[in-house]
Amino acid sequence: LLMDKDISWFLKEGVDRITGPMSPTNGDDNRGFTIEGFNSLPSINTVYTKDYYPAMMEALGMTKYLDFYAFNLTFDKGQIERVRAIEDYLKRKLQLTVDPLNLKNIDEEIKAIHQILVQSMLAHWEHLEVPTYDQIYQEFVSLKSFIDPALIQIARVKGKPVGFVAGIPDYNQVLCHLKGKLTPLGALKFLY
Repeated sequence: LLMDKDISWFLKEGVDRITGPMSPTNGDDNRGFTIEGFNSLPSINTVYTKDYYPAMMEALGMTKYLDFYAFNLTFDKGQIERVRAIEDYLKRKLQLTVDPLNLKNIDEEIKAIHQILVQSMLAHWEHLEVPTYDQIYQEFVSLKSFIDPALIQIARVKGKPVGFVAGIPDYNQVLCHLKGKLTPLGALKFLY
């Protein structure tokens, strides 16, 4: 009923396109609906919605315009060795370095991540705005207690930032065992 009322109001006001759901903060968190994967636990900073949401939106005349994917990757020893061999080759050939996030030089690290995003997003992700340095910094501050610097790697060619990968431990794997209560024993389990 709420969505029906919203759509009627938008049409009355001359709006001919509605996009969402979106986050009112930085625009990329909590975007969209879960389509598959309801049999697995949600991961931190990913969308996880009720399974009936997509059908409900389609019944209101909404159509999907973009896919986002989340993957659960598992590597065997042979695959890891092949990736390391490619990395070693590129390090020699391109003067490539890949280093973990340096928390002692966080301003420069965030500038590097911002530079990479500016260069990549303008050409390929027209539906997203390029985040500002301040927005990236605020995201870092909001996630600081969850960050493991070893899981954020920045690649540079001849010292110039060219790519990064960022991950954070999936604390939902711990929190689901606390059953919504943080007792003294639960706090010890969480810390463990």
